Amino acid sequence: MNAEHDQERQRRDLAETGRAAVAFDPGLVRLGIVTARVDPVVEVAFAPPHRHALAVGAAVRIALDRRDSFTTPDRKATVVERCDRGDARRYRFALSGRRHLSEKPRRSERGADRAEGRRPAPRVTLRFGKLEVGADLVGATDAALLLRVTIDAESELASTDAIEIVVPRAPSRLEVRLAGWIERRVLEAATVRYEFRVDERLCDDGAVQHARLRSLLIGDPQADASAT
Repeated sequence: MNAEHDQERQRRDLAETGRAAVAFDPGLVRLGIVTARVDPVVEVAFAPPHRHALAVGAAVRIALDRRDSFTTPDRKATVVERCDRGDARRYRFALSGRRHLSEKPRRSERGADRAEGRRPAPRVTLRFGKLEVGADLVGATDAALLLRVTIDAESELASTDAIEIVVPRAPSRLEVRLAGWIERRVLEAATVRYEFRVDERLCDDGAVQHARLRSLLIGDPQADASAT
């Protein structure tokens, strides 16, 4: 009976998609389209231009408007995910007062779960102009590098576009510098996981440096030996 009730509620929530008004800053409200809703999380897509951004983990106010009239944002919510693909940007908001389990850290295809005796995640730096924040390189998929940052770091990087990822030079390792974009940001407990897509065309020897960076995840001793 409970399973049937949950299914019916989800069908009702998905059917009730419409518009949403979200307060980005005091006095700045943007209207988006609700693309999915499974209580307590609401997914909202915003059309370009994207001059303003919300940090994952931030507390915001949102109004769900299923009519034609505008509604002032008055419900508290937390930003739990942001996804940027092409010109499209969507956020997922967890409504306050409803139980939401943030996404748990996951095993990546390469380099995850160092609790099994592997070496710690390599520490990298994310640069945007003069802004520099630290991040942990925790894994990789075929499409992206997986990074972990603090919520404070995410608040500093919320408005960035193309950024640089740097692995400092070490006695047995050359410096690695690559550029790309954060395509997806997901709240994981007290941290934020980034899915970072590298654009090898934006730097010299991009393919070589990209391969060297990925090799750090598996501790490949040949990664820098071939470059020195």
